[in-house]
Amino acid sequence: MDPPQINFVDNNSILIINRHGLMKQVFVPFKVIVAVNISIFRIGNVVYVDEVSQDRQNRLMYRVAGKWWHYDLFVIAVGF
Repeated sequence: MDPPQINFVDNNSILIINRHGLMKQVFVPFKVIVAVNISIFRIGNVVYVDEVSQDRQNRLMYRVAGKWWHYDLFVIAVGF
């Protein structure tokens, strides 16, 4: 079985779906909340994503403070 593919719009935006099934394109920079203590970031810190991409295993990556991080270390702080 092939791994799932993550398709994002481009390096400057992603598509998100809220709990009601509505979809929205979110453009960088967008706010995220740190979900795991990592490097200089602590749980609950609000930081900004400057760029999005994917790694070799097709996992979504965020560029925050000049470094690349896996998306699941953060919670998107965008409501609609």
